[in-house]
Amino acid sequence: MLAQRDRELKASNEDSYSFDDWNTRAHAAYTAGALEDAAYFWFKAAGVADASATSVAKVLINRGITQGQLSQHEAEIASYDEVLHRFGDAAEPALREQVARALVNKGVTQGQVNQNEAEIATYDEVLRRFGDAAEPALREQVAMALLYKGITQGQMNQNEAAMATFDEVLRRFGDAAEPALREQVASAKVNKGIAQGKLKQNEAAMASFNEVLRRFGDAAEPALCEQVARALVNKGVTQGELNQSEAEISTYDEVLSRFGDAAEPALREQVAMALLYKGITQGQLNQNEAAMATFDEVLRRFGNAAEPALRETVARATVNKDGIQRQLNL
Repeated sequence: MLAQRDRELKASNEDSYSFDDWNTRAHAAYTAGALEDAAYFWFKAAGVADASATSVAKVLINRGITQGQLSQHEAEIASYDEVLHRFGDAAEPALREQVARALVNKGVTQGQVNQNEAEIATYDEVLRRFGDAAEPALREQVAMALLYKGITQGQMNQNEAAMATFDEVLRRFGDAAEPALREQVASAKVNKGIAQGKLKQNEAAMASFNEVLRRFGDAAEPALCEQVARALVNKGVTQGELNQSEAEISTYDEVLSRFGDAAEPALREQVAMALLYKGITQGQLNQNEAAMATFDEVLRRFGNAAEPALRETVARATVNKDGIQRQLNL
């Protein structure tokens, strides 16, 4: 249907296009992978005189996202700034949601171009404008802004500040029932545990990871399963820091038993890491045959993977296996 309408529009005069016509062409181009065309068509849609404000805000955000996929990050930020310039003072809930989305996306993009201080300031702007909002869509954007702020603080080794930010996510949204907010809460708890680990607060980190497993361990939603897998892998790492090597290996085995057959890329990444870390720990325990078998399992499962994270894990497994073979003169 979309492709058919796109063909009809191509045969007509662009001067007579409505907002919906430009938007249709943009979606068709995006679906076909013609991202430059899609970004241009959304730009044209945003300029149609009688288009509604909410529709214009949405297509400007779509344009920004598309520019990001083209690695045109400065242009992407400019698209989000256009939303803020045109609609930043709007009172209508639908427009306020788009403004919040533009701000969060802008912050993420600033992070991608290593403008971390500006990124955090942008997330703070989300909190200043929408922190007290009751609308679910705005609460979700506020939760994301806080989560991403904490992650960025952690990347900047501001671990105490990061923990305080994650605690703010838990304070505001810890009892929320909405799936999107539960995902942010689980991620905040995992990331808090990681920050605690960086500060050598290993017992506290274990408690954070165990809390994720207690609250979300039976969840079926893929986004929550990913956080459970992350909690398990990081729990295993923490057990290793505490010299609980047998328990560490059992935790990695728990990742494999729960998620070993998962097809989702994020879960496959955690399974690969669990296997890699299991093999490394077995090597440290001088269980060399078992370690080599574990590294072989990484290669068997993920050796042909194209994803960069999996390729890196495969490379590390190969290096570790080769090291054991040299040690044993095999």
